[in-house]
Amino acid sequence: MFARVMELRMEMASAECRAFEGLPGLSEAGRELLCGLLSFEPDQRLTATEALDHRWFEEEDEPVSSVLLSPKQPTGFINFF
Repeated sequence: MFARVMELRMEMASAECRAFEGLPGLSEAGRELLCGLLSFEPDQRLTATEALDHRWFEEEDEPVSSVLLSPKQPTGFINFF
């Protein structure tokens, strides 16, 4: 687990913030905003004011992927215990 946390920390610290590449439909600006808000380093983390001034809030929404719009089929119960 520690190794994965360290790997994620490096992914988020990279210039292109690779940590959120697997999220379908998330724009580059969205990844940038998430990385800024969730930064491991407090001095690099966005403040609420900086986040609200981010370009992501000004961009027009792109069409949502049809994969995201398709109804989900029930897969059964999840057992957390």
